[in-house]
Amino acid sequence: MTPLAVSGVELTQTGLSGLALGSLYGLIALGFVIVYKATRVINLAQGGTALLGAYLTFWLHVQAGLPYILAVVVAVLLCAAQAAAVERWLIEPVLSRDIHASLMVTMGILIAVQALVAGVWGTDQRNPDDPWRLGKVSLGGLSMTTRDLWVIGLAALAVVGFFLFFRFTLVGTAMRATAFHRVAASAQGIDSRRIGMLAWAIAGGLGGLAGILLGTTVGGGLQPGIANAALVALSAIIVGGLDSPGGAVLGGVIIGLAQQFAASYAPISLGQDVSTVLPYVVMVAILVFLPTGLRGTAEIRRI
Repeated sequence: MTPLAVSGVELTQTGLSGLALGSLYGLIALGFVIVYKATRVINLAQGGTALLGAYLTFWLHVQAGLPYILAVVVAVLLCAAQAAAVERWLIEPVLSRDIHASLMVTMGILIAVQALVAGVWGTDQRNPDDPWRLGKVSLGGLSMTTRDLWVIGLAALAVVGFFLFFRFTLVGTAMRATAFHRVAASAQGIDSRRIGMLAWAIAGGLGGLAGILLGTTVGGGLQPGIANAALVALSAIIVGGLDSPGGAVLGGVIIGLAQQFAASYAPISLGQDVSTVLPYVVMVAILVFLPTGLRGTAEIRRI
């Protein structure tokens, strides 16, 4: 089916589903950018944090009996604490010696988290028993899942909350100063180590929330493949700009829309998995024409 053969309502519904998917990519991508700006580390363990958030919520809600909303809040806080601990005890000791070593540490953490989740909860798909399940909301001919509406709302709330914090609080100002020039910020009395740990904590919380929403019933339930969303989010930060929080969110939305429209309307002749490949095609196309992404900062070097 092609876009010309469908109604405007169907296109709008596909766009809204793509927006919901892109919002989740945007949350994970924003975590990548926050960590990169604060510590210059590309945190490959972000996918593991998303996976951990989803399974911790399952454990707290389904197995421990906590109300779902409380389980989500506790899981997000635990993900933030886990990320902060990783930064303090595993990343900080190697960061000053070799940036590549810190990258390999994050990759090792991702592998360890995936093994931990598989060992504790297994690899079978599990029902998260989320309150939205497969419920739908219809309005003016449009039909959306209740989960997608909540995803868009919660993602928007998280992103707006972060930008308000980043722009208008003293801690946010310290984070921006550290991101601009870590040494100069330290010279002005800003504890760059504490700011780095806070950045990792925020990124962990965002990643955990994204994983929770990815692991809902509409999203296919709990499965180890949730961690792969971080690989797609990596393409989103390349599209938006590696050092741009706004670009990360924009890139996530672009990738989500591209995937959803490809899954719905791409010709069968292109293959069944074209929507899986498309994010990386978009990433390469952007890199060819805009090496720093849509909103990234070009590096200026004096000769």
